[in-house]
Amino acid sequence: MTTAILAGAIFFAGCEKEKKTDENKKISTQEIPLSVDCIYDRLECEKLDVINSQEDFDIFFSGCKGTKPDIDFKRQTLFLIYGINMQCILEKVYVLEKDGNKYRLTINIRQGDCQSVEKWNIFFVTEKINSNISYSINIVQ
Repeated sequence: MTTAILAGAIFFAGCEKEKKTDENKKISTQEIPLSVDCIYDRLECEKLDVINSQEDFDIFFSGCKGTKPDIDFKRQTLFLIYGINMQCILEKVYVLEKDGNKYRLTINIRQGDCQSVEKWNIFFVTEKINSNISYSINIVQ
């Protein structure tokens, strides 16, 4: 009887530790609306832009008209990316993960069967990141 209880305790402790590790990998993000007239003129298609300072933000958006978000660059990093798809977009999902001191952004775009030229964009802020970030864009049917 004692052995069964001990084995159960080890099993549950192991699951809890594994769960915490998985939670630590995903980085929380907050999408932000950008209502500026120049955003697509400043971004290169399917190239991730990461803005980490107020100075870089001001340079990037200089001369733009519209509403710019308030971002605390002492605590946050801004991510900007867009693309163009030749079929209708049904869903876009992205995940930012941390593995050690490396970060990876994975973007999944699910497209439909209809023929349509559509732009997609992902604009979000997250905790301050001062490391290189790799990314991938996956288009799936």
